[in-house]
Amino acid sequence: MTTATTSSEISHAAVSSRLMAVLCGMLVVVIFPPELELPFFIEALVGSALLALVATRPEMQRRQQKVSSDLLDIALWFPAAYLITFVVLFLLALLSPKTIDSALDLGVGRHMMAWASLHPASKTFFRCIYVELPVAMAVVVASSKEPLHIVRALVVAALLALPFYVVFPATGPLEIGQREAARNCMPSLHFTWAIMLAYYSTRRLRPAFILFAALTAISTLTTGEHYLVDLIAAIPFTWFCIWAVAE
Repeated sequence: MTTATTSSEISHAAVSSRLMAVLCGMLVVVIFPPELELPFFIEALVGSALLALVATRPEMQRRQQKVSSDLLDIALWFPAAYLITFVVLFLLALLSPKTIDSALDLGVGRHMMAWASLHPASKTFFRCIYVELPVAMAVVVASSKEPLHIVRALVVAALLALPFYVVFPATGPLEIGQREAARNCMPSLHFTWAIMLAYYSTRRLRPAFILFAALTAISTLTTGEHYLVDLIAAIPFTWFCIWAVAE
């Protein structure tokens, strides 16, 4: 009787969580419809579909019901989480009209961006690497036996980065002077998440994700999204976040 009640409570909680995810996503879409055109949102949808596909596999549902349920929750929250992140960064831009880009620019970011502009194929390649982060997240989470732990680490990193973005507001060389550009340079959360994916990936996938993290570091510079100091700051920040969620 207790087991049935507990299962029922878990089921109701899961339904409520998934319904809230859909409603949050729809609300943000209504408020910020242009954001749907961005590649990151498309990649978030692809990642969400991948997670849902893995979660609904008969073998997964039969052998790992808890993991299957967790993956389905994550799949539904994935696009909504991206949209919520956009809203938070938009508000940070309003709170920080002035930036400190000139203090962070050591020349490397601008030179890497200039080099990429002279090599269109390289620029396209690294731009693809940069925007593939949501799909990479989905792959690592979907292949893990503890997907919620990985998601918790990724969310904690995002939350801990916010105070730094308030104290060190900067947009990156590509968007200097744009009032609505995200103030999310130091530390580079993009590189932080890429390192985390390499750390939390399975042994079989780890070499690929170590390479992905290295390419992500380069892509943040060639796309003009970050400065070199942002990547340097991301390394100790990443290990602190991993330590903070360690069980």
